Amino acid sequence: MNFSRDASANVGAITGAVFLRAMPEVGRSVLIIYLGTRVRGTVRRVEDDGRRLLVSTEDGEMLGFALNRATATFTAEGNQAGARLWFGANSGSPD
Repeated sequence: MNFSRDASANVGAITGAVFLRAMPEVGRSVLIIYLGTRVRGTVRRVEDDGRRLLVSTEDGEMLGFALNRATATFTAEGNQAGARLWFGANSGSPD
C-alpha cells in the first residue's frame, strides 16, 4: 500500500484561518436579523451551557434563541426559518 499524499489529496480541505463560534455572555450586544429588518439587542441570560439565550431588544421585547446544531448559529428557539443572532464586532452588520 502506498500512503503517500500529494497535493490533490487536500482538495476541499480547510487550510486557512477559520472563525470560531462566538461565545455568548450576559451583557454582550447582538444584532437580531429578521428576514427584512435588523434590531439591536443585549444578551440577558445564558442557559444550557451556552446553548440557549434570552435576549432583550432595544424595544424591551424578550426573545429566546437556541443554538441550531445543523448550522452552529443561534436562531429563534432553534428554528431555521426564524430570526438569527449576529455576534459581530460591536454588533455591526454581518455584510
